[in-house]
Amino acid sequence: MLLAVNGATEAFYLIAQCFNNSSSTVIIPTFSEYEDACKINNHKLNFINWKDLSSSSSFNTDLIWICNPNNPTGDILLKKDLDILLKNHPNSVFVLDEAI
Repeated sequence: MLLAVNGATEAFYLIAQCFNNSSSTVIIPTFSEYEDACKINNHKLNFINWKDLSSSSSFNTDLIWICNPNNPTGDILLKKDLDILLKNHPNSVFVLDEAI
């Protein structure tokens, strides 16, 4: 899917709106707009701390919000670990906010 937006923050709110009344997992601490967008759009929120995130993490939500590298900690989820997470959660939508 391709979504043309006027900045990342707009994208977060549009994605959350598209999945109104869904469930989301936000990897924290992170950029507050993920949580805000989900709350406005009636998502059931779950949180996982970055220090607990690994390729074997288990999610039971419709969406998973990951900032990579993370803001504000600078933590990085390696591509190999992300690939495993994606394969292990085919029914979840991963919202990846990535900067190069």
